[in-house]
Amino acid sequence: MTQSDARQHPTTESRMKQLGYAGLLPFLLLAVAVHLLSGESAVRALASLQHYAAVILTFVGAVHWGRALAKPENTVAEHKRLYWAVTPSLIGWLALSLPADAAMAVLIAAFPLCWWIDRMFYSGQSFASWYLPMRTHLTLGVVAGLIIGWLGI
Repeated sequence: MTQSDARQHPTTESRMKQLGYAGLLPFLLLAVAVHLLSGESAVRALASLQHYAAVILTFVGAVHWGRALAKPENTVAEHKRLYWAVTPSLIGWLALSLPADAAMAVLIAAFPLCWWIDRMFYSGQSFASWYLPMRTHLTLGVVAGLIIGWLGI
């Protein structure tokens, strides 16, 4: 690959980082919308923020499925990771069935919980060196967006 080709085709790492950080935009835009809008429009923006958060929780859990597919192991630890993998989806789904304030509290707590559990599962294992630091940044951004949105109602 020539240097020109490299500029035209970003690495997988840089593309994943771009997409990961771009995923923060709906959190931040919807949080701001909650503040700028009023009445039913603000309530709809908050509901959209909650729905997006629930979808992203599912994505966060799915990372564990991808890891198991890439490197399958028939171990107790692997089985625990697979059980955990579905848990963020269930938390998001449960949150969507709650009143807005309770849903926001659950969603705000869920992202740091997922981050903490990911760090437990993957400490000392071979994983892209940039992934967990990026997850830290993304978790902070998500939680900030959720808190800002929640404070707008």
